[in-house]
Amino acid sequence: MKKTFEISIPTDWNDVTIEKFMNYSQAVKELKDDKEIVVKTISTLCSVAEEVVEVMKMKDLKKIQENLQRLISKPVNKEIITKINFFRNS
Repeated sequence: MKKTFEISIPTDWNDVTIEKFMNYSQAVKELKDDKEIVVKTISTLCSVAEEVVEVMKMKDLKKIQENLQRLISKPVNKEIITKINFFRNS
């Protein structure tokens, strides 16, 4: 029996919490394998368990990744991230 579910794909950085952004940035920086990067990106930015993403069909993963790539290619407000890192480290 097929299971269906909805995934909310952020289209703008305003849709992504700072925590999600930090988790995403840290995770993809450490990964080398393309499939692992796709799984971690979808899992982190779309709030879907990695176990769920890993069993998704490749065509679905590619479609989601294409949408996320539009987001990733947009500039991020680095000033906010810098301020948060500054306050967190002090």
